[in-house]
Amino acid sequence: MRRLLLLLALSPLVLLVGCGDSNSDSTGGTSATTAVTTTIAAAPDTDAAAAWSGSWRSSFGAMELSAGADGRVTGTYAYCGGTVTGTVSGTVFTGTWAEDPSSGSCQKRGATADTSGDFTFTMNGDGTSFEGSWTYADGRKNSGGDRWTGTRG
Repeated sequence: MRRLLLLLALSPLVLLVGCGDSNSDSTGGTSATTAVTTTIAAAPDTDAAAAWSGSWRSSFGAMELSAGADGRVTGTYAYCGGTVTGTVSGTVFTGTWAEDPSSGSCQKRGATADTSGDFTFTMNGDGTSFEGSWTYADGRKNSGGDRWTGTRG
């Protein structure tokens, strides 16, 4: 087993040594080969994010969303001074929500109430409404339902 692990560990080195070039160049010296690694990050979908910008009437009250130049969408909603932030891929907006426990009706829920979690919204084809769901930060669903919907407005 130890030999197998050693062989697996040394295999990349053998490949790298085999990739070197020790041929002479035109000046009589030797040339070397250098490996280059490039990482390509996906560009944010700013057009799709912009489609979410504006005023919405949601299950949790009036919601205002705006898209940043970085492709992220942020916003607020009326219930408990809530905020949302996330990213958009196509028509799907995913992210996190948070509520202010000292705001309005949130005070009635008590100090131990959950005040953050995750959501996923999917916009309809003409961009006038969305349907989605939410969970608490630990992944639990609300016993009263997890549906979150909205219409432009």
